[in-house]
Amino acid sequence: MIIQRVLLNCINKDAKELVYLGDSKSDLGYDYPFFISENELISFETYFNVFNIGKYNKYTNLTHISLEILVKGNFKIELVKRNSDLSETVLFTKSKIFLSKDIIRLTVNFNEINVQEEDYLFMRISSISGFVEIYEGRWDSSINTINQVKIAVCICTYKREDYVLKTIRSICDSLFSNIDNYSNKISIIVSDNAGTLDCSEFSNYPVYIVKNKNFGGSGGFTRCLLEVCKSDFTHILMQDDDILLEPECLKRTLTLTELLKTEFQDVSIAGGMFTFETPFIQFEASALWKGKPVSLKHDLDMRYKDALIQNNRLEPADYSAWWYQCMSVKGIKDNYPIPFFIKCDDVEFGLRLHRTIIVMNGICVWHESFLKKSNPYIEYYSTRNALVTNSLCERTYSFEKAIIVEIQLFVRCLLKQKYSAAYFHMLALCDYKKGVNFFLNTNEEDLNNWLRSEDKRVKEIYTKSIEFNNELIINFENSEKKKNTEKSFISAIRVFLNFFHPFRLKYENKIIDISDEKMSNYIGCQSVIHYNSYDKSIYLTAIDKKYFWKILGLFIKEIIPIFILKNKYVADYRRNIGTITSQEFWERHLDI
Repeated sequence: MIIQRVLLNCINKDAKELVYLGDSKSDLGYDYPFFISENELISFETYFNVFNIGKYNKYTNLTHISLEILVKGNFKIELVKRNSDLSETVLFTKSKIFLSKDIIRLTVNFNEINVQEEDYLFMRISSISGFVEIYEGRWDSSINTINQVKIAVCICTYKREDYVLKTIRSICDSLFSNIDNYSNKISIIVSDNAGTLDCSEFSNYPVYIVKNKNFGGSGGFTRCLLEVCKSDFTHILMQDDDILLEPECLKRTLTLTELLKTEFQDVSIAGGMFTFETPFIQFEASALWKGKPVSLKHDLDMRYKDALIQNNRLEPADYSAWWYQCMSVKGIKDNYPIPFFIKCDDVEFGLRLHRTIIVMNGICVWHESFLKKSNPYIEYYSTRNALVTNSLCERTYSFEKAIIVEIQLFVRCLLKQKYSAAYFHMLALCDYKKGVNFFLNTNEEDLNNWLRSEDKRVKEIYTKSIEFNNELIINFENSEKKKNTEKSFISAIRVFLNFFHPFRLKYENKIIDISDEKMSNYIGCQSVIHYNSYDKSIYLTAIDKKYFWKILGLFIKEIIPIFILKNKYVADYRRNIGTITSQEFWERHLDI
């Protein structure tokens, strides 16, 4: 049984160092063979090519593993175990001369070596003379499949045809069109919330398109869940539409679920998220919930062995995001997501299911940066849905602390002259207080359209569009950024004093990158140019004392009743949540 293939290429051409380290003459395309230059050493101690022996030892019934390489040339190969303390143990070293393609096979029995959960195996191969050509590599075992698994890869989309069609094509080409055909084990279901997706080219593959109401990610993924639960699928893999996927990740996810021990049948497998802009840096792989998301395994540079070990290290998580999450459908029927539209739907659902989460090197997606989706009205969803989530689950964070977090987030918006975002915080508090009945009686598409129009109206009042000055931005990006070690609450007090200053402040039209919004940047700012380095958008805001006090007063008016009557609101959500998470509700809601 093939457990994991050695990846000799990658769908993301900018991620070479996640595949191999060294000077190969290969162009990272899908053409074989993989060339190693004379006297060069190539290491496969990389994110995609380490074999996570510690994970397989803990979660599966695997007892031994063999590395099999189809290779040609005069070479030396080493099979190495990287230990949790970063030391290495060379398990095998062999030198061979193959004048034509031949196979070298190295086998490791788990019970003959000490294995910790963080440990992994990898190979190094070097040329002794001339070119060495690698045609194929794989980690395999004589073990048979333990669990009968059928996975539905579910994608929710709204007018992102380019991304979705590319993803489907790559899956079909890799999983449904070659000798290893997975069509009896993996299918694709797309919830098309816009009704514009043409997938006729995939008519001969297990690809199914479901036209759905535009009720956001919550509505789209729930529609997929409903389809999955009435079929013979054992697992659902929820996947964002604006991602780049290496198809090998699906094969590894399938194999892992097929080999899981009985006590781990209900785990969730979380894919790491990288961004297109920084394809080596992991943004997140699972997360905690502390009134707001706290990313785990954040900002790890996966080109380095210490990050690979850290990524394998067990860190108990509360949930994993839906950009790539695979889980058993057991226990989901009549226990569906809340109609949040967007934001916190994966958080609340993960907290409610409360499953063990596995993170493993080599399972991931590349995703658009969230800063490209930065709009003030998004604060409405983040705030409202976070409060609902905290009302339902105090296992990870108390509701009182969650209210304090919300106050902090609102104040930060206000102090940073983000008046529009602060306004949507206030609207969210108002709707949260309406309880479960608000969700029962709301058409999410209509609400979202209203929020977008309100966003445009508020922006026209409190922000000013300015012409993009390329020279100005270049000078800003090249300027030396001052380090500030001042505690954030001290900086917040100093920024608060901006709104009491009797004269014009020192800085006018100061450029601040929204990806680096430390509170200290706003000290002494009369006006700010907010710059998004991801989409190159800019807008101008200025001190507005009248609106500052007006929106602050409205916010206090909304937040005080929530704090005083918190038990009432929490009880309402806990008592009635089943009315908006049942199969009956969702089928009626989606007009199925």
